[in-house]
Amino acid sequence: MGKLSLAVVTILVVTVTAYPSKPSFLGCQSSEDCGVDECCVLGMMRYSVPTCRPLGEEGDTCRPHSDDVQPQNITVTYPDGSSADLYVHTMLCPCATGLECSDGMSCTGLDGAGKLMLREDYTDVDDLNHLRR
Repeated sequence: MGKLSLAVVTILVVTVTAYPSKPSFLGCQSSEDCGVDECCVLGMMRYSVPTCRPLGEEGDTCRPHSDDVQPQNITVTYPDGSSADLYVHTMLCPCATGLECSDGMSCTGLDGAGKLMLREDYTDVDDLNHLRR
């Protein structure tokens, strides 16, 4: 029985060491941990904690360069010795689907063929009937 107990303890120690759990205070480790209209964001302050934030709505501040829109792989370490591997956005979420980040650094609607037009966008019945033709 002693050899079996030693084997079980060894397996547990190896498992815990190889697969450490994330620190309990982390809100998210990637946008997959967030809702469909949110992304995981890490601030720029030392020891920032990533949190789920809403995607940019029309008029919200955004980062116009495409490289800045992609999440980054980052390993963070905190004063208590805990660490976590993250795949997060820095400071801001990208704009929501159907919006783009303008050079003026705000989320705006797409013009032309790419613009999403929803039935709720039409208030004039004649305009709606015109689209059915």
